[in-house]
Amino acid sequence: MKAQRLSIAAHNAARAWGGGEIAQTALLDGLRRRGHEVVFYCNHDVVAKEAAALGIESRISYLGGDAALHHAWRFARVLRRQQPDALILGFYSKNLLAALGGRLARVPRVVARIELQRSKPSLKYRFVLNSWVDTIVTVADSVRRVYLAAGYTAQRVVTIHNAFEFGSPTLPPEAVRRSLRVPAGAPLVGAVGRLVSQKRFDRLLHAVALLSADVHCVIVGEGEVRRELETLADDLQIRDRVHLPGWRRDVSDILLIFDVFALTSDFEGLAIAMTEAMAAGVPVVSTRVSGAEETLGAGERGAAPGIIVGFDARQIAEAIAELLSDPPRRSSMGAAGRRLIADRFSFDRMLDRWEAVLRGDLGLPARPS
Repeated sequence: MKAQRLSIAAHNAARAWGGGEIAQTALLDGLRRRGHEVVFYCNHDVVAKEAAALGIESRISYLGGDAALHHAWRFARVLRRQQPDALILGFYSKNLLAALGGRLARVPRVVARIELQRSKPSLKYRFVLNSWVDTIVTVADSVRRVYLAAGYTAQRVVTIHNAFEFGSPTLPPEAVRRSLRVPAGAPLVGAVGRLVSQKRFDRLLHAVALLSADVHCVIVGEGEVRRELETLADDLQIRDRVHLPGWRRDVSDILLIFDVFALTSDFEGLAIAMTEAMAAGVPVVSTRVSGAEETLGAGERGAAPGIIVGFDARQIAEAIAELLSDPPRRSSMGAAGRRLIADRFSFDRMLDRWEAVLRGDLGLPARPS
C-alpha cells in the first residue's frame, strides 16, 4: 500500500547557518524526496537560501520576541493557506509564537524538535509544550532524560538521532590539504562548527599549543569569535599551524584528511559534525557533552569510535597526542565509527521514525484540548 503523502510545514528562526540548520534541512530534504510536500518558513534569508539550494521550498515568515503575539496570528494565516498535516518547530526560543501559530491554524500535529537542553524547561515553555505541542523529538537520549525528569511522559518524548547522507570525495586528499595550506604529512586535528562561544574553540587552540610543533589544526566554520581565535592563536604562537578557512561546501572532503576530530564544546545536543566525522572514519576526542556517551562509548568487539575527556585543555591535548601516536588504534576507532553510523544513524531509519511521528503512527497521546 502506498504511504500517505503528507503536507509538512517547518519553522526555523536562526540568524546563521549552523549544525542545527544543516540537520533540519537534511531532514526536510529527505522527506521531500520521499514525496511529501515540504515548506520551510524561516526568519532570515541566510537559512532560507541554503535550504532553497537543496530544492526545499523556503519562505520568510518572521517571528519576533514572545510579546509579538501578532506574529503568531500572521504565521497562523500563512499556515491556513498551506493547510499542513504537521508542523515541525526547529528553534527553541521561538517555540511559543510558532506553536501558537500552529494551534490557531488548527494544524493536526505540532512537533517540537529539540537540539539542546542544558536544564529543565522553564514554566513558560512547559506551558507551550503541554498546551500546543503534540510530540517532543530530542536528538539524543541525554536530552530526552531532561524532559522525562521534568515530568513529561515517555510516550510524548521521542529520541530520533540526527542522520545524513555522507557524500563521496570529490578531490584527492593532497589537493584538499593544499587548499587549506596544510603541509603534506603533517598530523592534523580538525573541527567543524559555527565560531561561537558555545563551541569553545579557544579550548581547542590551548590544547593544540600543548601538542608537538608539527601538529596542525583546521577549524571549518564562520562566526562572531573568529577574530578572538585569530588573536589567541597569535598569543599562543601557533598561528602558522591554525587554519580557519571559513564555511566550506566540501566538508566531506575535509573530514577525510583529519587524523583526529575534536569536539570541545561546553554543551551540545548530538553534534552533527561529530557524527559526520565518525561516518568518515575519523576518531573523535570529545568533551563530556550531551550525545557523546551514546555515540562514543564502547561498540561491538570492544572498539569505541572516540574518547570522552573533561573540559581541561591539557586532558584534550593528552587524548589527541595519544591517538596521533597510535595509527592502528586510530584505524580501529575509525572503523568502529563507520559501523555505528551505519547501524544506528542511518538516514532512512531517521526518515522512517520522523514519518511515524508526523503521521501519529507511534500511538502517542494528543496534546490536551
